[in-house]
Amino acid sequence: MIRKLSPDELPLAKSLLENYKLPTDDLSSHNVLLFGYFSTDEFLGCVGIEEYDDALLLRSLAVTKSKGTCGIGTMLAEYVGRYAFKHGKKTIYLLTDSADGFFSRLGFKACDRALAPSTIQQTRQCRELCAESAVLMSYEF
Repeated sequence: MIRKLSPDELPLAKSLLENYKLPTDDLSSHNVLLFGYFSTDEFLGCVGIEEYDDALLLRSLAVTKSKGTCGIGTMLAEYVGRYAFKHGKKTIYLLTDSADGFFSRLGFKACDRALAPSTIQQTRQCRELCAESAVLMSYEF
């Protein structure tokens, strides 16, 4: 089951993301929503999003190493897609240093950072937290 994480569950996400060396210092920001994947009571993965105008920034998708090949990452990414569509977003953006193959299989395409909307270019993720070498990808509805 995928559901929004409560503030008490933030340490679960932070610990998992830190295992993958993903940024965590801004997770408690008011514009970051975190969702977790749970099997019974076991936390198995998470994904974060930030909403902007008609776009959404997918960030910080991670799955516990013991469940890394069970399709949980795909389910979390698809959940973000349903969320974006339901909330009237036209495009999902993300930055990645190492998961471009995974996201390409889900229909994301690499794009030029300079062509992204200014709301995405001005995110902390884009300006500070991800290296210039990170690939910007998008998925359009």
